[in-house]
Amino acid sequence: MAEDLCTNTPSRMLKIEVDTSNGDEARVNIPLGLANFALKLIPKEAQRILQEQGVDMASLQEPLRGDELPVGNFIDISTADGDEIRMSVT
Repeated sequence: MAEDLCTNTPSRMLKIEVDTSNGDEARVNIPLGLANFALKLIPKEAQRILQEQGVDMASLQEPLRGDELPVGNFIDISTADGDEIRMSVT
């Protein structure tokens, strides 16, 4: 696990996993402090799937700006087409 360089304590991580039905995969693990930047790296196909499932990317960014996100999964989507998207904080 990454450490906060200022405090030498483990930093919280945003973990994004995308598996599409056509075989595309994306894995991103990034310190929570850079989470809003990481959301820009989500593939367009995954963003489309999130939007179809009612997840608004803009509203997703707001809680990532603070420390209020608890550890654990906060998005776990599987579509009928076989696409899967998971986001969690570790």
